[in-house]
Amino acid sequence: MSYAREDGERANRIYSMINRTDRPVFYDKMSLIPGMDWREEIERNLEKCKLVLILCSPHIVGKEGFIQKEIRLALERSEMMPEGRIFIIPIRFDGADVPRKIARYQWFDVKNETDFYWIENYVELAWLQVANITPEEKLEVELLKKEDIVMFIKGKNSYGQPIFTYLKLSILQLRAMKHAIIEKAVFEPSDFGKVLVSGEGHPSEETQAIMNRQYGLVSEEQKRQQSVRDEFIRGYREAYLAIIGSGSDVPLVQPPDNLPEDSSPLREGIRKGMKEALKSLPNEVT
Repeated sequence: MSYAREDGERANRIYSMINRTDRPVFYDKMSLIPGMDWREEIERNLEKCKLVLILCSPHIVGKEGFIQKEIRLALERSEMMPEGRIFIIPIRFDGADVPRKIARYQWFDVKNETDFYWIENYVELAWLQVANITPEEKLEVELLKKEDIVMFIKGKNSYGQPIFTYLKLSILQLRAMKHAIIEKAVFEPSDFGKVLVSGEGHPSEETQAIMNRQYGLVSEEQKRQQSVRDEFIRGYREAYLAIIGSGSDVPLVQPPDNLPEDSSPLREGIRKGMKEALKSLPNEVT
């Protein structure tokens, strides 16, 4: 990542975002330790890296210093890349003039705070493009771009009043929104996805029923109940098979509607499975 010292705070934020993806990032503030030849380390990493991010702000335009050499070294390596290969990603801030020598590469224009949260996504997509990914991984990239998630979000407006939103978005949009949430930024849900329904307070039962039916949404209580049922059935199956044998079919079981508060669904399932299995054994074995 190449940047002017005046843009150190921006570089810190970008490093933190990309670092969460477990992609290796050479960032001088984090990668250099006292005693290293910093020029040699930067040049060495420019020679072997897969991508170069250049932060273009008014501070870089006309600036003298080692950053100009970094850009020249990146350009020299880009000339050796196969046609169509992404290598240099300019990121423009404050409407700065992108240096002519790198202006031929499509830059990402950061115009506001919401745009900032998209940087990780574009770097991730570029990384996948250069990392010799398999056809299955290419399909995964396409799935990341699709709007196939519907979320129910609760929050507060600028007056501190509770509001709700049903938001449709892709995984890439969800990633970007995640950074806004981590940084406790103020944002509109529409900054990251398509608002399906929104309003003040809480959604009516009718609205909830419509959204749940249309998009298959599951409430927290439904998730909890499903988890209880899953645990009960797992215990039932394991106990039944342990007694009857793994080659036997396990009869269907209907978990009880409610279990005692102090009981374990798994333990109750094991008890039920043992009882049913023992009933199925010949009398002499029992």
